[in-house]
Amino acid sequence: MLYASVFLYKQSMRAEFAEYQPTITTYECKLPHILTLTTASSQIPAGSSQIFQSFLSMSDVEQRRLNDDDGQKAKSEELFRLLFSIIQGVKGDQKLVTFSLILIDGILEEKRIRIKTLVAIQKAHKKERKMDLTGILLSFLVQNNSETSEQRDLAVHILAKLIEALEYKNCEKESREFL
Repeated sequence: MLYASVFLYKQSMRAEFAEYQPTITTYECKLPHILTLTTASSQIPAGSSQIFQSFLSMSDVEQRRLNDDDGQKAKSEELFRLLFSIIQGVKGDQKLVTFSLILIDGILEEKRIRIKTLVAIQKAHKKERKMDLTGILLSFLVQNNSETSEQRDLAVHILAKLIEALEYKNCEKESREFL
C-alpha cells in the first residue's frame, strides 16, 4: 500500500490510511450461494470479510509473498477479485473504496510484474475465475465522476496499466471508451 501513486502528491493520505482498519462485513452477502454482484445490491460475495481481514493481518513480508509466490496465485487472484468487487459493489463507503483502490495501486506499483495477476483474471476462461476488471474500472469512472480526484486518479492509473498489459488489441473497446 505504501507505494500507491496517490501518495506522491497527497502525503496526508498516507497517514490517514496507514492506520485505517476497515470492516466489510456490513457489505457481505449473507447468502453463500450468491456469488455475483448486482450494481444495486451494494454487496460483496459471502466469505469476503475473512479474506480481507486475513490479508490485512499479514505482515508486509507475508503480503509480498502472497502476491509474488506462484504457489499463492489463487489467493492473490482471490484478493484482487475481492478488491475489485468492493469497487464495483460498495456504494456507501467511499473511504473503503478509496482504500481498495490504494491497495491495488500500491501492490502494482511496488512490483509492476504483478499486473500479470490482473491480466490472468481478465482473460480467464473459467467463468468463476473471470472478472471484467477493465469494465469495472470504466464503470466506476463513469458513474462516480463527482467523487474525489484521488479515487479517479487511482482508478485511471490502474486502468492505464491494465490496458497496457492486456495489449490494446485485446481490449480495443475498453481502450476507446477510456480515451
